[in-house]
Amino acid sequence: MTQSSELVSPERSNECVPVAAASAELGPCRISVVTIARNEEQDLPGFLESFLPWANEVVIIDDGSTDRTCEIAERAGERVKLVRSPRAPGEGFCHQRNKGIAAASGDWLLHVDVDMRATKALSREIAAAVYVASIDAYEFGIVHFFVNRRLRYGGAQSWCKRWLVRKGLGRFDGVVHEQLELPTSARVGRLEQRMWHLGDGDFSERLRKNVTYSELEAARLIERGGRVTLAGSCWSGAKAFLRTYLLQRGICDGRAGLFWALYVWSGTVNRGLLTYDRLHPASRAELERLVREEDA
Repeated sequence: MTQSSELVSPERSNECVPVAAASAELGPCRISVVTIARNEEQDLPGFLESFLPWANEVVIIDDGSTDRTCEIAERAGERVKLVRSPRAPGEGFCHQRNKGIAAASGDWLLHVDVDMRATKALSREIAAAVYVASIDAYEFGIVHFFVNRRLRYGGAQSWCKRWLVRKGLGRFDGVVHEQLELPTSARVGRLEQRMWHLGDGDFSERLRKNVTYSELEAARLIERGGRVTLAGSCWSGAKAFLRTYLLQRGICDGRAGLFWALYVWSGTVNRGLLTYDRLHPASRAELERLVREEDA
């Protein structure tokens, strides 16, 4: 466990404080694992198996699941707190995350996705890290997978989350790619161990999520008065591909890297096209009128 030189840096702390020794001085620290979910019956059992053995509490904010997600959570025991709270119109994923903050009772909150897994080494490091009095929050690196393929490049080499934080210290912002906002005075460290992010089970699942993300981002862009052109959407996709595949060395991941870079390209283009269509809609009623005129 180290201080992050890129963040607000207090005095350096390179070693984990033993839990037993720190506990005698500071008293026990409760850890709440907080996540948001919608139709996660496939990943939820593995998620609970990974976090329940060592967390004091698991909080799940359910976004209107129609599968067995809620049933699985309710059968997991009293340390799992299920909150059924579908997103209201205008709400994004940050609002769901903040509902989790409000529902959690722990001294420290570990925010995760349902498809994330903590290794035993990471769980031990977290259990010790929360007793370091000079730190308010931690960031951790990510071991990332794209439709069950390991990514080491294409941006994955630098991905991290600043998602382990003292209760009451931060709030989430961002409709789609939500970020935990901390006060500038927060003292932030970095964990040595990385969280595993398994990602989507197959490409169909990834495409479904991409549609959801694109719709949210399109609505946000339109609300802010943004403009999109067809040529601009094409160029944005090309830049995203070149950045992912060449500048971020996605090419070093072989076929998995190309697969990932092509998805980044298509997702970027689709987001632009969806926004363009919403800004410049064609009338279905006009087509019906033309058909009637043709038949007249």
